[in-house]
Amino acid sequence: MPEFDLVIRNGTVATASDVFQADIGVRDGQVAALARGLGPGAREIEAGGRLVLPGGVDTHTHIEEPRSPPTASADSFASASASAAAGGTTTVICFARQSAASPPRTRWPSTWRAPGAAASTTPSTSS
Repeated sequence: MPEFDLVIRNGTVATASDVFQADIGVRDGQVAALARGLGPGAREIEAGGRLVLPGGVDTHTHIEEPRSPPTASADSFASASASAAAGGTTTVICFARQSAASPPRTRWPSTWRAPGAAASTTPSTSS
């Protein structure tokens, strides 16, 4: 009897802290083991020479972004997150919308400055 529902074999695994060769054992939809030479799986995928990543990251989404009529956002955070996950994207980051009415430097608080830079009470208008 197989130890795992799925084993992804010989992949180059990338985690938040390391990159290494390993097998990935999945049981009940969750990663149960990460090591070389895992026992058999009911299903096996050979990933030699391929990267095995924990999920995609989309850093420019427009989920529930405020819009002017007559347009409207088609997705809620719930529906957009579900769609992203179905496609293998595990993290979404919403685009930081900016007003065209003022240049960026006039919108930044004076407390946002480079370390060691002098505080300014007036926004910079130079390029």
